[in-house]
Amino acid sequence: MSWSRRISRRRFLVVAAATVPAAAAALEPWRAIVAVRRDHSLAARLARLVAHRDSARVIGGEYLQMLGGGVDRLQLVAALASELPGGHRAAGAASAEELAELVAGRVRQDFEDERTISLRGWIVSVTEARLAAIAGTTPQRPAA
Repeated sequence: MSWSRRISRRRFLVVAAATVPAAAAALEPWRAIVAVRRDHSLAARLARLVAHRDSARVIGGEYLQMLGGGVDRLQLVAALASELPGGHRAAGAASAEELAELVAGRVRQDFEDERTISLRGWIVSVTEARLAAIAGTTPQRPAA
């Protein structure tokens, strides 16, 4: 038995118009493109807290040099996040404003605990030095 039932072009277009958008919405084929263009990693979010990336590159570079190399951006992010209230999980879930508050609080605590270092004559907290190194090594997104 053959299933050669013919379907009109009009019927085909009506059925396709009803099913293709629903299937495409469920698959979200554009997500791969959007996900590549948006970097929501904690490193990128921390780097966006720094207003002056050129200064961060210099200070962060000095800090990395002081550490003697062998420390990468992900290690810096892990170290910084582990010292925030709630740790890495809280930092990852925080909004941009909340993340800024968490980091600012940690910087204040560093100064209270005298966890500071001198880099090119600047006295910075360990958290600020790590943040500068993260920002200085994280690629900037092009302006939209």
